[in-house]
Amino acid sequence: MDRMLVGVQGVGAYLDDIIIAGADEAEHDRRLQQVLRRITEYGFRVKKEKCLWKVPSVEYLGFVLDGDRLHVNPKKTEAITSMQPPKNVSQLRSFLGMVMHYGKFLPKLSDQLAPLHQLLKKDANDKSIKYKWSAACQDAFERIKHDLSSPLMLSHYQPELPIVLAADASSKGIGAVLLHRLPDGKELPIAHASKSLTPTKKRYPQIEKEALALIFGVRKFHQFIWGRHFLLQTDHQPLVRIFGSKKGLPTTAANRLQNYGIILMGYSFDIEYVNTSKFGKADGLSRLPLVNDDDVQPLIKKIDSGLSETYTKTFANLPIQADQVRAATASDPIFQAVMTLHRKGWPEKLTPTFKVQASTVAADSLTPYFRIRHELAIANDCLLWGLRVLIPTSLRPRILAQLHDTHPGQTAMKRLARQRFWWLGMGKEIEKKTAQCDACKRMLTKTSKVPLQPWLAAQRPFQRLHINFAGPYLDAMWLIVVNAYSKWIEVMRMKIGKTSMKDVIGILFKLFTHYGIAEEIVSDNGHQFISDEFEQWCTRQGICHLCSAPYQQQSNGQVERFVKTFKGAMNKMEEEGGRKEDVHLRLLKFLQRYRIVPHPLTDQAPTILFLNCEP
Repeated sequence: MDRMLVGVQGVGAYLDDIIIAGADEAEHDRRLQQVLRRITEYGFRVKKEKCLWKVPSVEYLGFVLDGDRLHVNPKKTEAITSMQPPKNVSQLRSFLGMVMHYGKFLPKLSDQLAPLHQLLKKDANDKSIKYKWSAACQDAFERIKHDLSSPLMLSHYQPELPIVLAADASSKGIGAVLLHRLPDGKELPIAHASKSLTPTKKRYPQIEKEALALIFGVRKFHQFIWGRHFLLQTDHQPLVRIFGSKKGLPTTAANRLQNYGIILMGYSFDIEYVNTSKFGKADGLSRLPLVNDDDVQPLIKKIDSGLSETYTKTFANLPIQADQVRAATASDPIFQAVMTLHRKGWPEKLTPTFKVQASTVAADSLTPYFRIRHELAIANDCLLWGLRVLIPTSLRPRILAQLHDTHPGQTAMKRLARQRFWWLGMGKEIEKKTAQCDACKRMLTKTSKVPLQPWLAAQRPFQRLHINFAGPYLDAMWLIVVNAYSKWIEVMRMKIGKTSMKDVIGILFKLFTHYGIAEEIVSDNGHQFISDEFEQWCTRQGICHLCSAPYQQQSNGQVERFVKTFKGAMNKMEEEGGRKEDVHLRLLKFLQRYRIVPHPLTDQAPTILFLNCEP
């Protein structure tokens, strides 16, 4: 932009904001024509509705410019000028902390603060005097606000100076201040902003309130910091590790923090921790915030709406209802202690003598949760670690029974559980559950190692299918189709004696109408597959048909391994609890569970890779 406007007098530009001035209308118009010609020459365009033409004054880079001088924009100081008087000693200390941060720029500040300091004094018995806001206090309060928001106090934005953005949160609101850091280390404010928290956001954990303050700050002062490097300051140290990691945003961070982190990725910044005692510049704004709304609210609502949908889906995929988890969580003393700490803030260290207020839970019971405290979230009054629901003690036997319903085996149970649940010692309890299952023990057989096959890895769904028959088994023949890319399985029941080439083609053709035609089919040397008619049908469909080596079942190992898995699961379900389940129902339960468990070769559920659908 600067290169484009070189040589044009009376023109200034910052990023895509161009301002044109002239001593009179004729000079202004000449310069305007020059700029428009340059824009055309460089291949740019302007939107007429976004331009202001021949105006006496204009907002530019946070200030108001007219023919006389540069004016302070009232919007920048509204957070201070609209600040309400402190109602107690705590709020007064926050206000004084903010004032003292800029004390070096305010003459005779101690004299102005004298009435306010009187409210902090103690009597002869070292007890605080009664807090009484007087007319003198109000007068001093108003004078100080005026000085803090005066043109002498606020710095003009200067692109060549370093920028600092400090943001803080309290139980009532969030605040942010944009500053220039001078060569001597002093800081001068460019603009202030604050906002009251809604009742919903007041219930956020402290770490999420502090992160929300950072988002509020960067969006509020976007025009100043976009496209340039700046220093982001917070008095909440965990956020430095989360948002300042050079390895990127931690995948285990709480979901709301991950969304905030994605927003911050659009900015170039270093993040710095500042002790709360030295953070008055932002702390006061957060504790005495404005009541009005702001332009950041739609963004936050969008994030919260997205999280609500995500959590709704998370609970919908559970084998138990969210209300049952909520009720069990409410009666679990450890979970209640964790939720209290999550909402009010965890201590810096968890000492052996630490106690949660109104709780008898010992510190050592909280240690596992302390380690992941920055990655926890609360939704529907339930605890979550990422998108995994923390299961209270009373519900764990029921969850284990649901996981083991189709006897998928220890490894598959763990994979499925780790997608959706978490509790301390979950892996060991799954191992114990499978070890104690009589049906699993009876069906346990020694398996031989299958040699590595020369099949190239499939790169897309339906690139290669492996097919074979299982049976006779359960009074039927079973045509099994394995998708080499996604490990998606289809199992079709066929009558014994009704497995001719035409029957197989009919089933495959029906499968292809649902999902598309396969590029390759791998089968054994069964008579149905080596017939001329089957080969001709494959040729007409554009399918390459490959046969495994005779008497070498391992060369079609993908489907051979599944045959064992299929029979084992069906047998276990038949024997469990002495009940005789319908074969078709057993098959549906088995396929449903198999398709949503991450496969060991892909580490993804077949449902995701084949249908691009979260299970």
